[in-house]
Amino acid sequence: MGAPTAFTIGVASNPSATDLNLELSRFKEKISAGAHFSFTQPLYNLEILERFLDRLGGRPIPVFLGLLPLMGFRHASFLHNEVPGISVPQSHLDAMEKAGNDGAKDGVELCRELLERARPLVDGVY
Repeated sequence: MGAPTAFTIGVASNPSATDLNLELSRFKEKISAGAHFSFTQPLYNLEILERFLDRLGGRPIPVFLGLLPLMGFRHASFLHNEVPGISVPQSHLDAMEKAGNDGAKDGVELCRELLERARPLVDGVY
């Protein structure tokens, strides 16, 4: 090849894991193995991210917040009940149910609000 490779290593993290101790242990192992940054599962509750980072002792590597706008009540319910690692707060489920046909618009607004509050806690968003 003529030149050494230079890989950037990204890993997944799940701040809303059921077993947070296990998730933190795995995350620390990923960092020890050479991870350069982390993408979180999509989050809808800032307190979950704050708890994760607090238990971690800060951000030893850059953390990018996963945001996935809710499209409506069915979408929110599916994510909450059927997708491991994703937890949608009851307040968001209620908002999506109330929004009816405007669910996608309200889902984007909920993400925007979360992003504004999360800015000081993360290095970016995807």
